Amino acid sequence: MGIRGNDDWLLKESSPEKKAHVLEVISTYRAAPSDGLYVSVPIASGKRCYSVLEKYAVKSIGELVALDPAVLHTEIILPNIAEGRSYAERVASQTNEHIITPTSFDAQKHGWNEAECMFLWYQIMKEKAKEVRSVDGWHYSNGASQEFVKAMEMQFGHVTHHCGMEHFPAGADLCA
Repeated sequence: MGIRGNDDWLLKESSPEKKAHVLEVISTYRAAPSDGLYVSVPIASGKRCYSVLEKYAVKSIGELVALDPAVLHTEIILPNIAEGRSYAERVASQTNEHIITPTSFDAQKHGWNEAECMFLWYQIMKEKAKEVRSVDGWHYSNGASQEFVKAMEMQFGHVTHHCGMEHFPAGADLCA
């Protein structure tokens, strides 16, 4: 099966091997016995990211990584994953639904870039999510904010080749 959908542009700079790996991971998620709740949480950004940038007196993740490449993973990604898993577990304890969350896959370990990660989670959201729930403070996260927009596009049925926002209903309430 080839890359499909209107999010193909996210993989335009990915190698054929990376595209194949993304599809392999998507296939694994497709094998889940049922659709479920997608729990959106910060991974590489969010409030924690801003605190770490301030702590190291840098203005961007690029500057942070140039200063110390390990800090992104040890002080932002791993703690965000742990907090996200805890939130997903709380959601799971309140429902009988299958829980889907990006904390279940460490994309950095596989050398994936942000676009490859977003392609994966957009596909999973479109194919497997009945509902999207976001952790408090989601709007500080680049990825969680993008997932919110994707969920709104899907809800309103305005996903187009060009991302859909040009057809977003005037006056739509975007508050979570």
